[in-house]
Amino acid sequence: MYPLVISEGMTIHKSQGQSMEYVTARIEKGMDRTLMYVVLSRATKLSGLFILGEFNPPKKPDPHHKPTNEMKRLRENELLIPKFTHLRLVPSDVIQIVSHNVQSLRKHLSTVSGDRVFQSSHILLLQESWMTFEKVNIPNKTETQRNNFTGRPTARGTIIFANENFEIENTFEPMSNEYLEQRIDITSCLIKDLLLVNVYKNPKAKTSFMAETLSKILHWFTFPNILICGDFNENFQKEKSVIECFKTYDFELLSSPLESTTNSGSTIDGVFGRLQDYNIETEVYDSYSSYHRPIVIRLQRSNENSSHQLSQSTALSNPLMNLQLE
Repeated sequence: MYPLVISEGMTIHKSQGQSMEYVTARIEKGMDRTLMYVVLSRATKLSGLFILGEFNPPKKPDPHHKPTNEMKRLRENELLIPKFTHLRLVPSDVIQIVSHNVQSLRKHLSTVSGDRVFQSSHILLLQESWMTFEKVNIPNKTETQRNNFTGRPTARGTIIFANENFEIENTFEPMSNEYLEQRIDITSCLIKDLLLVNVYKNPKAKTSFMAETLSKILHWFTFPNILICGDFNENFQKEKSVIECFKTYDFELLSSPLESTTNSGSTIDGVFGRLQDYNIETEVYDSYSSYHRPIVIRLQRSNENSSHQLSQSTALSNPLMNLQLE
């Protein structure tokens, strides 16, 4: 004899996730195996399970049932490789750079510090940093250069971080060009013969204003290898004025104009440049906080014999390449 208990009824769907000592399951004709599994597995022990109706074992799964086949695939493939694992495994002959509109470094410092792709990269080029003069610390990174502002933090500014002991130097003073509501902020650094320029162009800055700003730093452009990265606030999928502006200085868009860099699907972040001695590959990464998606840049000298060729090799595009289990 079982003790008298007060019970209540509920649908099978509503019972999902619950565990009960006693369960009476109503089995109806034609019930599929997944629904039957849910209701029968609510009981914590077999002696507490009671069935109303005639129990007929369900049919075997449909061989074309996609969820069942996917679960089988996951069971049989022990190694699951996250999409961006390869960006955490940087070959020794590759320089990895992240360009990202962080939308306030102060607000998102913990996210930036904890991102393993950011940690694995040699250089972080951050835009819209919202920084004044306060110092911030990112593990294993050293601040190289920033735009400093007085007063209340606003949506502007760029800042550069580099790996500790990574060979890098300042080249030019930080620059901010401002007229009425138009603003462009620039920082830069030099890695041997490679000049990196970090740019934030605010939404109200016209392309003509950017051209005027670039004309003030023409003496920067004497290096054989230059990358200009940042947020240009023009959708490259639909507009070409910024691209045409850079063409006048012999810079081409090196990142994809069609791969979106924002949550709204637009491409307003990009990488422009002129490279004589490097191969380049870019990839849009996922951000966990910012409205913008980071661009990961990988560079390798084109005149060095290596198994990791960036432009035409599969070494960097294939996440299985050089994968080591952690």
